[in-house]
Amino acid sequence: MNARRLLAALLAAALLPISPSVAATDKQLRAVRGEVGHKVTKDADFKRVIGQLILGDDEFAVTHDAANGLLSLPDSSEIALGPNTSVQVGKFNDPASSTPTLITLQGPGTIRFAVKRPAGGKSNYVFQTVTSQIAIRGTTGLYSAGPNGDTIACLACEPGDVVVTVGAKTYPLLTGQTLFVSLAGIVTAGAITAILLQTFTGAGLSTSATSATAFAPGIGSGAAAGGSSVAGAAAAHAAGLSAGVIAGGAAAAAVVGTAIANKKNDPIPARVTPSPSPTPSPSPTPTASPTPVGGTAVLKSVQLTPTPIPSPTPKPKKP
Repeated sequence: MNARRLLAALLAAALLPISPSVAATDKQLRAVRGEVGHKVTKDADFKRVIGQLILGDDEFAVTHDAANGLLSLPDSSEIALGPNTSVQVGKFNDPASSTPTLITLQGPGTIRFAVKRPAGGKSNYVFQTVTSQIAIRGTTGLYSAGPNGDTIACLACEPGDVVVTVGAKTYPLLTGQTLFVSLAGIVTAGAITAILLQTFTGAGLSTSATSATAFAPGIGSGAAAGGSSVAGAAAAHAAGLSAGVIAGGAAAAAVVGTAIANKKNDPIPARVTPSPSPTPSPSPTPTASPTPVGGTAVLKSVQLTPTPIPSPTPKPKKP
């Protein structure tokens, strides 16, 4: 009898689903809303994720229309994906290693990254984009790729946290600053504005550096917990920044920027406020001079001489 019970228990255990253990180097992709999936290679078939899965090295995390996904990394860093976004995730490397963990951003899309700083050290990530390389050492920021170029915005960045390399030049970013890099390599600096934040909020991403969730209020589980606080933090953050933003790109709807000089290791001012162009004073319209009458401006008086009236001739008298 005991043998039968033991056999039944073994059979039952064999039928239980086996949950893969999470290793120290595993990257997990979770579907938050809509169609979220992965590709083994860029041109491979899209495989939808139900719940979450462990993403292999160099695989792609992909979202479709009105979809959001969350990529959790072994060091507790998170990358939140907006709709129609594709991100290739390389092998996770120890922050102390000289080899960074490479995240390649494929084509148009939006993300919010929250890279954790290890105790007593810095993280070591590189985001490779079409226009630039972004070295991340521990920070919270936003990224968007559009048809005209890339936008990088710092929500909470200390000196050295974010350094953008374009060609042979590097550009450090601080909290509240933005950088737009055109497809031609032209770099434009600016400051975060409400218009820019609304673009990322519309993609379902949180624009608060202190939010408990990576997503905008109402997106995914746990959004309600940080709902009003996220919205308030985003509004306060936007209100406290100047009105200069980057020109062009999908993330900038109506923005003004300041071009950066072509110098290596160019520092970006904390706030860039464009000087207003002087309004030209209208030139007075000349008044036409009156045309002189008769060739002179003043008419002279004319004295008329009266003509004498002749006296009548007397008729001769008859004899």
